[in-house]
Amino acid sequence: MKLTYLARSLVVLATSCVLLAGVSACTQATSQQSPTTSVSSPVQTTTTSEPPSTVPGTETPSVEPSPLPPSIGGFSLGLSPEDLLAMLQQQTISLTTGCTSDPMAAPAHPVKDGRCYSFLANGDKGYIFYTEPLTFTFSSADKLVVIVLSSSGFPTEMGLQVGDTTAQMKQLYGGEYKFYDDLGSGNEIAYEFQLSAGSYLDVDAENQSTTGDIDDAVITGMRLSSFIDQEGD
Repeated sequence: MKLTYLARSLVVLATSCVLLAGVSACTQATSQQSPTTSVSSPVQTTTTSEPPSTVPGTETPSVEPSPLPPSIGGFSLGLSPEDLLAMLQQQTISLTTGCTSDPMAAPAHPVKDGRCYSFLANGDKGYIFYTEPLTFTFSSADKLVVIVLSSSGFPTEMGLQVGDTTAQMKQLYGGEYKFYDDLGSGNEIAYEFQLSAGSYLDVDAENQSTTGDIDDAVITGMRLSSFIDQEGD
Protein backbone atom coordinates (compact mmCIF):
# COMPACT_ATOMS: atom_id res chain seq x y z
CA MET A 1 0.00 0.00 0.00
CA LYS A 2 2.81 2.41 0.79
CA LEU A 3 4.41 1.72 -2.56
CA THR A 4 1.20 2.34 -4.30
CA TYR A 5 0.73 5.59 -2.43
CA LEU A 6 4.27 6.65 -3.34
CA ALA A 7 3.67 5.79 -6.98
CA ARG A 8 0.51 7.84 -6.99
CA SER A 9 2.36 10.76 -5.44
CA LEU A 10 5.02 10.56 -8.12
CA VAL A 11 2.35 10.53 -10.79
CA VAL A 12 0.66 13.58 -9.27
CA LEU A 13 3.99 15.36 -9.01
CA ALA A 14 4.85 14.55 -12.62
CA THR A 15 1.46 15.79 -13.74
CA SER A 16 1.93 19.01 -11.81
CA CYS A 17 5.31 19.58 -13.44
CA VAL A 18 3.77 19.05 -16.86
CA LEU A 19 1.05 21.54 -16.07
CA LEU A 20 3.56 24.05 -14.74
CA ALA A 21 5.72 23.59 -17.83
CA GLY A 22 2.69 24.20 -20.00
CA VAL A 23 1.81 27.39 -18.14
CA SER A 24 5.42 28.60 -18.41
CA ALA A 25 5.44 27.87 -22.11
CA CYS A 26 2.20 29.77 -22.55
CA THR A 27 3.62 32.69 -20.58
CA GLN A 28 6.75 32.77 -22.71
CA ALA A 29 4.68 32.59 -25.90
CA THR A 30 2.54 35.45 -24.69
CA SER A 31 5.59 37.52 -23.80
CA GLN A 32 7.08 36.82 -27.24
CA GLN A 33 3.90 37.98 -29.02
CA SER A 34 3.66 41.18 -26.95
CA PRO A 35 6.75 42.90 -28.51
CA THR A 36 5.33 42.15 -31.94
CA THR A 37 2.18 44.00 -31.03
CA SER A 38 4.12 46.89 -29.52
CA VAL A 39 6.31 47.16 -32.64
CA SER A 40 3.44 47.18 -35.08
CA SER A 41 1.58 49.79 -33.10
CA PRO A 42 4.09 52.64 -33.73
CA VAL A 43 4.08 51.82 -37.44
CA GLN A 44 0.35 52.28 -37.60
CA THR A 45 0.62 55.47 -35.55
CA THR A 46 3.29 56.89 -37.87
CA THR A 47 1.18 56.10 -40.92
CA THR A 48 -1.95 57.73 -39.61
CA SER A 49 -0.14 60.76 -38.19
CA GLU A 50 1.47 61.86 -41.52
CA PRO A 51 0.06 65.17 -42.80
CA PRO A 52 -1.92 65.01 -46.05
CA SER A 53 0.34 65.56 -49.06
CA THR A 54 -0.29 68.53 -51.34
CA VAL A 55 -0.51 68.07 -55.11
CA PRO A 56 1.75 70.52 -56.97
CA GLY A 57 0.41 72.48 -59.90
CA THR A 58 -3.16 72.70 -58.67
CA GLU A 59 -3.07 76.52 -58.74
CA THR A 60 -3.22 78.30 -62.10
CA PRO A 61 0.13 80.04 -62.66
CA SER A 62 0.03 83.73 -63.38
CA VAL A 63 0.91 84.34 -67.02
CA GLU A 64 2.24 87.65 -68.20
CA PRO A 65 0.19 89.04 -71.08
CA SER A 66 1.90 88.91 -74.44
CA PRO A 67 3.20 92.30 -75.55
CA LEU A 68 1.42 93.97 -78.42
CA PRO A 69 3.26 94.05 -81.75
CA PRO A 70 5.13 97.29 -82.41
CA SER A 71 2.80 99.82 -84.00
CA ILE A 72 2.12 103.51 -84.54
CA GLY A 73 -1.47 104.71 -84.48
CA GLY A 74 -2.63 101.08 -84.57
CA PHE A 75 -0.67 100.38 -87.77
CA SER A 76 1.79 97.52 -87.30
CA LEU A 77 4.59 96.28 -89.49
CA GLY A 78 3.81 93.44 -91.87
CA LEU A 79 0.43 94.73 -93.03
CA SER A 80 -0.60 94.15 -96.63
CA PRO A 81 -1.46 97.17 -98.79
CA GLU A 82 -5.10 96.10 -98.85
CA ASP A 83 -5.27 95.98 -95.06
CA LEU A 84 -3.57 99.36 -94.80
CA LEU A 85 -5.97 101.06 -97.21
CA ALA A 86 -8.94 99.58 -95.36
CA MET A 87 -7.60 100.87 -92.03
CA LEU A 88 -6.96 104.32 -93.50
CA GLN A 89 -10.53 104.43 -94.72
CA GLN A 90 -11.85 103.41 -91.31
CA GLN A 91 -9.84 106.21 -89.67
CA THR A 92 -10.82 108.67 -92.43
CA ILE A 93 -7.17 109.31 -93.34
CA SER A 94 -6.78 110.36 -96.96
CA LEU A 95 -3.82 109.61 -99.19
CA THR A 96 -1.75 112.50 -100.45
CA THR A 97 -1.99 112.64 -104.23
CA GLY A 98 0.53 113.82 -106.76
CA CYS A 99 3.57 111.71 -105.81
CA THR A 100 5.96 110.82 -108.60
CA SER A 101 7.04 107.21 -109.03
CA ASP A 102 10.47 106.17 -110.18
CA PRO A 103 9.86 104.52 -113.56
CA MET A 104 12.81 102.18 -112.99
CA ALA A 105 11.26 100.93 -109.77
CA ALA A 106 7.74 100.52 -111.13
CA PRO A 107 6.69 97.09 -112.42
CA ALA A 108 5.44 96.47 -115.95
CA HIS A 109 1.86 96.79 -114.76
CA PRO A 110 1.84 99.24 -111.83
CA VAL A 111 -1.07 99.23 -109.42
CA LYS A 112 -2.84 102.59 -109.38
CA ASP A 113 -4.21 102.76 -105.85
CA GLY A 114 -2.19 105.74 -104.66
CA ARG A 115 1.12 103.98 -104.16
CA CYS A 116 4.30 105.67 -105.30
CA TYR A 117 6.98 103.27 -106.58
CA SER A 118 10.54 103.83 -105.40
CA PHE A 119 13.83 102.07 -104.76
CA LEU A 120 14.38 101.28 -101.10
CA ALA A 121 17.67 101.74 -99.31
CA ASN A 122 18.52 98.04 -99.60
CA GLY A 123 17.99 98.11 -103.37
CA ASP A 124 14.57 96.52 -103.25
CA LYS A 125 11.83 97.88 -105.50
CA GLY A 126 9.07 99.00 -103.18
CA TYR A 127 6.41 101.64 -102.93
CA ILE A 128 5.15 104.28 -100.52
CA PHE A 129 1.73 105.50 -99.42
CA TYR A 130 1.79 109.14 -98.33
CA THR A 131 -0.72 110.71 -95.97
CA GLU A 132 -0.60 114.00 -94.12
CA PRO A 133 0.38 112.56 -90.70
CA LEU A 134 1.88 109.20 -91.71
CA THR A 135 4.03 107.65 -94.42
CA PHE A 136 3.96 103.90 -95.15
CA THR A 137 6.71 102.08 -97.07
CA PHE A 138 6.16 98.60 -98.52
CA SER A 139 8.66 96.07 -99.82
CA SER A 140 8.33 94.27 -103.14
CA ALA A 141 6.81 91.39 -101.14
CA ASP A 142 3.84 93.68 -100.32
CA LYS A 143 4.74 93.90 -96.63
CA LEU A 144 4.72 97.12 -94.62
CA VAL A 145 8.32 97.70 -93.52
CA VAL A 146 8.47 101.37 -92.47
CA ILE A 147 6.03 103.73 -90.73
CA VAL A 148 6.99 107.39 -90.31
CA LEU A 149 5.05 109.82 -88.11
CA SER A 150 5.49 113.58 -87.75
CA SER A 151 2.38 114.72 -85.87
CA SER A 152 0.62 114.00 -82.59
CA GLY A 153 -2.46 111.89 -82.09
CA PHE A 154 -0.97 108.56 -83.19
CA PRO A 155 0.62 106.83 -80.18
CA THR A 156 2.72 103.71 -80.31
CA GLU A 157 1.54 100.46 -78.75
CA MET A 158 3.33 101.61 -75.57
CA GLY A 159 1.55 104.96 -75.55
CA LEU A 160 4.37 107.21 -76.78
CA GLN A 161 3.46 109.97 -79.23
CA VAL A 162 4.78 113.14 -80.80
CA GLY A 163 4.76 115.95 -78.25
CA ASP A 164 5.83 113.75 -75.32
CA THR A 165 9.17 114.29 -73.62
CA THR A 166 12.18 112.01 -73.80
CA ALA A 167 11.74 111.37 -70.08
CA GLN A 168 8.35 109.82 -70.84
CA MET A 169 9.95 107.87 -73.67
CA LYS A 170 12.54 106.35 -71.32
CA GLN A 171 9.84 105.38 -68.83
CA LEU A 172 8.02 103.47 -71.57
CA TYR A 173 10.92 101.95 -73.50
CA GLY A 174 13.72 101.80 -70.96
CA GLY A 175 17.30 102.96 -71.04
CA GLU A 176 18.78 100.68 -73.72
CA TYR A 177 19.10 102.77 -76.87
CA LYS A 178 21.54 104.44 -79.24
CA PHE A 179 21.81 108.19 -78.89
CA TYR A 180 22.65 110.67 -81.64
CA ASP A 181 23.32 114.36 -81.11
CA ASP A 182 25.41 115.28 -84.18
CA LEU A 183 22.51 115.95 -86.51
CA GLY A 184 23.66 119.28 -87.92
CA SER A 185 21.76 121.35 -85.40
CA GLY A 186 22.55 122.17 -81.82
CA ASN A 187 19.12 121.16 -80.49
CA GLU A 188 18.21 118.10 -82.61
CA ILE A 189 18.77 114.71 -81.02
CA ALA A 190 17.67 111.18 -81.86
CA TYR A 191 17.26 107.79 -80.18
CA GLU A 192 17.14 104.29 -81.61
CA PHE A 193 15.45 101.41 -79.79
CA GLN A 194 15.70 97.81 -80.94
CA LEU A 195 12.34 96.18 -80.37
CA SER A 196 11.17 92.60 -80.55
CA ALA A 197 10.87 90.69 -83.82
CA GLY A 198 13.79 92.58 -85.35
CA SER A 199 12.05 95.95 -85.52
CA TYR A 200 13.43 99.37 -84.63
CA LEU A 201 11.92 102.55 -83.26
CA ASP A 202 13.73 105.81 -84.08
CA VAL A 203 12.67 108.88 -82.12
CA ASP A 204 13.55 112.42 -83.13
CA ALA A 205 13.45 115.13 -80.47
CA GLU A 206 14.22 118.80 -80.06
CA ASN A 207 16.29 119.73 -77.05
CA GLN A 208 14.87 122.94 -75.61
CA SER A 209 16.74 122.77 -72.33
CA THR A 210 19.10 125.54 -71.26
CA THR A 211 20.51 123.48 -68.39
CA GLY A 212 21.88 120.59 -70.44
CA ASP A 213 19.20 118.17 -69.21
CA ILE A 214 17.88 116.42 -72.33
CA ASP A 215 15.13 114.51 -70.50
CA ASP A 216 12.77 117.41 -71.18
CA ALA A 217 13.43 117.32 -74.94
CA VAL A 218 10.19 117.23 -76.96
CA ILE A 219 9.59 114.40 -79.42
CA THR A 220 9.04 115.72 -82.95
CA GLY A 221 8.80 112.52 -84.97
CA MET A 222 8.99 108.72 -84.87
CA ARG A 223 9.93 106.00 -87.32
CA LEU A 224 9.08 102.33 -86.92
CA SER A 225 10.90 99.97 -89.26
CA SER A 226 11.74 96.32 -89.70
CA PHE A 227 15.36 97.14 -90.50
CA ILE A 228 17.71 100.09 -90.23
CA ASP A 229 18.28 102.78 -92.87
CA GLN A 230 15.14 102.04 -94.85
CA GLU A 231 13.71 104.70 -97.11
CA GLY A 232 10.28 106.12 -96.55
CA ASP A 233 11.02 108.96 -94.17
